[in-house]
Amino acid sequence: MQSYVFAFFLFTSLSGQDVKEAHRVIATLASPTFWGRGYVNDGHTKAARFISDRFEEIGLSKFGSNYFQKFDFKVNVFDGDISLKSKKRLLVGQDFIPNADCPPFKGRLKIRKYDSTKTYTGRDIVLLDKKKSLSVNTITPSGKKLTHTFAQSQSRLLGFQLLDSSISKLSKTLKVNLNSSFKSVTSQNVLGYVRGTVSPDSFLIVCAHYDHLGGIGHQCYFPGANDNASGIAMLLQLATYYSKPQNYPKYSILFVAFGAEEVGLLGSKYYVEHPFIPLKQTKFVLNLDLMGSGLEGITVVNGSVFPKEFETLQKINEANHLLKVIKPREKAANSDHYYFSENGVKSFFIYSLGEITAYHDINDTSGKVPLSRFGEMYQLIVKFLETF
Repeated sequence: MQSYVFAFFLFTSLSGQDVKEAHRVIATLASPTFWGRGYVNDGHTKAARFISDRFEEIGLSKFGSNYFQKFDFKVNVFDGDISLKSKKRLLVGQDFIPNADCPPFKGRLKIRKYDSTKTYTGRDIVLLDKKKSLSVNTITPSGKKLTHTFAQSQSRLLGFQLLDSSISKLSKTLKVNLNSSFKSVTSQNVLGYVRGTVSPDSFLIVCAHYDHLGGIGHQCYFPGANDNASGIAMLLQLATYYSKPQNYPKYSILFVAFGAEEVGLLGSKYYVEHPFIPLKQTKFVLNLDLMGSGLEGITVVNGSVFPKEFETLQKINEANHLLKVIKPREKAANSDHYYFSENGVKSFFIYSLGEITAYHDINDTSGKVPLSRFGEMYQLIVKFLETF
């Protein structure tokens, strides 16, 4: 009964203003100002500054003069306008998206249907019937959804994903105007901590990536509301909670907003290679991504790898009647927990289930993030961290 009363009190304290604040954070980070938090219009830097300012307001401690850990990498970006025109004009983000490694190009190409017996030239672009790996320019049907990503290289060949419903807009030729650059980027992780009251030299890490897929030229951007403005909203709620004297943790907690997750987990890889806290002093890592619903429960990557900690999570959930289900999953290199667990640090990656279907597309907007079980997920995390 006592744990149920506590859970009810904590839920009521979260279900009002704090959830509204989470919605505000998500709407802000997913807005055009941050342009998808990528590497066009300096979106990643603007997002990092926003989080740094919040860390300052919350009162998190720094390791130096600021909250940043800088790192460098290379990435292909679409930093100018892009247009495709055939029978009709095709709209980027709505009809098509370029393959992530597309080079710049301006000119006309002849559209030819794929035929394994034919030979194609650099002035052709081949309309495939399904995804194939060919050393030619290609148009690939993508079904009902366009899914974007990043590339750390630039191809010599053009490639476009095209919605099945947009294939009818093609004729015999394709006029292409595509601006892209393979460039060096300096990005950053954002780190702040709350000092523990009993074992301050031992740390728990709560992390979430703040970057997303940026934009394609000046025409469309990928808001990344669920992925992963929602995880940052949860991280900021937890940082606010533990920064209050009555909630100071037994162990120190390091809050990390990782950069360049979408490019290939680059921010977390860099941190693991250059940790502010020795990995042997890190007791556990809790990585939060896709936290926008929870109506159908959560999945815990590494839940099958660390059964004792997963059982603890399950017991908390059952005792407090929080989420519909907690599903364990095996090891996966799909978010920022990965390099920690690969280097001997116990780690979970939690993502929510239910309602939201948008992913890596222009439809992952703040208005489609319901935060249906945000309060319950928050309670579960707080109670879990308190078991260390």
